[in-house]
Amino acid sequence: MLRSKSTKISILFLGMLFCHLVVPNFIASFLEGTTYYTALLLAQLLLQFPVVIYLVVTQTNPLKLISFKLFHPGAALLIILMTYCVLPLTSLVNLISMLFVENALTDMSGMMVESNFWLNLLFIAVIPALSEEFAFRGVFFHTLKKQGLWFGVAASALFFGMMHLNFNQFSYTFVIGMLMALAVLATGSIWGGVLVHFTLNANSVLLMTGMEKLTEFFGDMQGGTSDILEQAETVTLSSGELLTSMLLIGVVAVIMLIPAGCFLYAIAHICGNKGVLGPMFFPRKYERDASRPASQDDQKQNRILDIFFILCLLITFGYMLYLAVF
Repeated sequence: MLRSKSTKISILFLGMLFCHLVVPNFIASFLEGTTYYTALLLAQLLLQFPVVIYLVVTQTNPLKLISFKLFHPGAALLIILMTYCVLPLTSLVNLISMLFVENALTDMSGMMVESNFWLNLLFIAVIPALSEEFAFRGVFFHTLKKQGLWFGVAASALFFGMMHLNFNQFSYTFVIGMLMALAVLATGSIWGGVLVHFTLNANSVLLMTGMEKLTEFFGDMQGGTSDILEQAETVTLSSGELLTSMLLIGVVAVIMLIPAGCFLYAIAHICGNKGVLGPMFFPRKYERDASRPASQDDQKQNRILDIFFILCLLITFGYMLYLAVF
């Protein structure tokens, strides 16, 4: 009998890895000639398959586990503003990771430029926001938070980052995963995480579309869009310029965390969840009842480092290392 919620979640994650890494090899012949969007949709369907099995096997009702309530439109606007305030931090983490590994989204960016804007928005922003949030800020986070709110925030973000299977995306999706979990806590609804996720991915689609328009404009003046893109790919920064850029972005990131924190507090206030975030950020002000010592069952429930979690680490980071080296 599995005693720990973390163990069950680790096994669920192993199932997701199997569907992501192994299953496509069995159906590769059926995928030949399929469109870029078909591949994106299939990836999301494979992500959900182990989640559905987990819910059935554990007899978990997602409507009871996860809150889907709507919240005030004012909170939605603040979530969008908070997300943009955290973008400098994610950019800094991404830039630091690129000192050691390549940008994992380079190839996808080329496909996005060549594809339809509205389809990009649907398959890159809308569908992943719904699918991945249901899995990670829904099943993962709402299961793990029962062992402690910060434990749930960090552990669900860790699994979310590892699912991207490369060091570059892992670095900043871990940070983003924590932000999404905090948005869920502040709003008391999974839609908080969905909105953060959608905003980030939609921002990427908008940026790529804007870059496409600019390259088309300058390409007409200087010899074509492809020439502009080829020239852009050859631009490199010296170590001094890179460090200067990192320093500037780091300063901006630290400054922007202040309004981001204020927005998070305002969101929790509007949604009536200050009592949830308060003990997390101000534990001394909200003292817990320490009269009852933790039982052995509680300690077992809070354990995450077991054989299944170690397998998750070995497979994901081993695969990431393989991609980075070869």
